[in-house]
Amino acid sequence: MKLQYIRYFILSAVFLTVSSSFTPDDISFSNSSVTVSTNLHSGDVILRDSKGLIGTFFRNLSQTEKKYSHAGFIRIRGGKIWVCHYIDQDNGKGLKLEELKDFVDRGKCNAFAVYRFDINQQEEKNLDNIINASITHPLPFDSDFDLKTDNSLYCTEWIAKSLFKSSNISFPTTKIAGLEYFAPDNLYINTACKQIYQSHNYKVDLTMISMIE
Repeated sequence: MKLQYIRYFILSAVFLTVSSSFTPDDISFSNSSVTVSTNLHSGDVILRDSKGLIGTFFRNLSQTEKKYSHAGFIRIRGGKIWVCHYIDQDNGKGLKLEELKDFVDRGKCNAFAVYRFDINQQEEKNLDNIINASITHPLPFDSDFDLKTDNSLYCTEWIAKSLFKSSNISFPTTKIAGLEYFAPDNLYINTACKQIYQSHNYKVDLTMISMIE
């Protein structure tokens, strides 16, 4: 784990040089008086700007918009809104399933946004099957960021490949310093998706959210 973090910090220096339904009190993190009501669907993509040095590293992997550092799929199950996402964990399993309110907790999140891709009903089922299979048989986190293999995955790689397999939506990659990867902005700067929510001024101000299962 420590060796991987050291690797992240070293790579970060390179990229920085080159690139110079919830109730209202479930998510109520700011003093904003704005109430936002958003219907989330399973398969929506959520991106967040994670706090800390690791978040800074991944945010700077984006070369067009340096807004977000981490991503996952929304999953509606059992009357709750979950986020499925790939992350480096000590237990060796890359996939993590946590409630939305924890994923966007202000202690680890500066901002977040939700995007919806233009997919039909059959493609939604295809995507749901892929997510279910990933939960049942989780793969390790891909600390090498190798797009050529599918035996380990990182967050944006999993989302891009899952959407391509389920609905043939293609995503550009970012190439820099000899490394090719899916950056956070490669996911949402895409004509196949639309933004359905964005926290304002890098403050988490979502105060009401509902769901469609």
